[in-house]
Amino acid sequence: MDPIDIVTRYSFITNKLRYCGPHDSFLQFLEYIKTKDKKLIPLIKNQITRFEGLYPYLELIAKKHNLDVFDYKVSEAYWIGNELLDVFDESDLKEMIMSLSKRGLPKSYAQKLCEDVPKGMLPHHSFNVIYVGVGKITGAVEFNIENINNCMIRYGEVTKLNKSTAVIKHQPYKFNEGKLVLGNEIIEELEYLPEFNDLKFGEVVSIHWNFVVDKINEKQLNNLKKYTKINVDALNYK
Repeated sequence: MDPIDIVTRYSFITNKLRYCGPHDSFLQFLEYIKTKDKKLIPLIKNQITRFEGLYPYLELIAKKHNLDVFDYKVSEAYWIGNELLDVFDESDLKEMIMSLSKRGLPKSYAQKLCEDVPKGMLPHHSFNVIYVGVGKITGAVEFNIENINNCMIRYGEVTKLNKSTAVIKHQPYKFNEGKLVLGNEIIEELEYLPEFNDLKFGEVVSIHWNFVVDKINEKQLNNLKKYTKINVDALNYK
């Protein structure tokens, strides 16, 4: 399990879209994913530290468990979800929110968020998307249901592969009476790079900003469902 591979995979598309991180870091990310050239690692680590929202979460999770910030399990906890998240509480999240105010999140907005952190939420990527708010740190995109779906790490099944796209069956979120819930299953053509994955029909993948990120195994799928649901439920029923 390559700790640099996972952090570059999930950061690739948002940087390519210029939503976060130093411009054109995605080029080095892609080169590493293709070649695993270790000479790129110091540069990539430096670039990741400059991702406005991502890096503070990695630091928080790593510090809590006395792990290196680039440990594979740390990145997996944030992007997909794993047991490292289970020890966090609202005080940790308030600390996290205020640290984001030093990275672009307006301080007055951060203070307001800290006043009402829903009990049970965890520092999973979904927390940043639905509670802090997609686009709120950098101002790159509007906070709305379309971008919640775009930014949330979600799962889907490969139903067809083309040269540079994959047809994926997945469930987007929607608002129902003010609650965030899973909608009906849809089939959608999403961007896909063969350099990232040698995909096959029927495989389960993670998706981020209409881009196929990675194949995920059964344990990762269950964790992605579990930790996303924990945060969605906590927000819906606070």
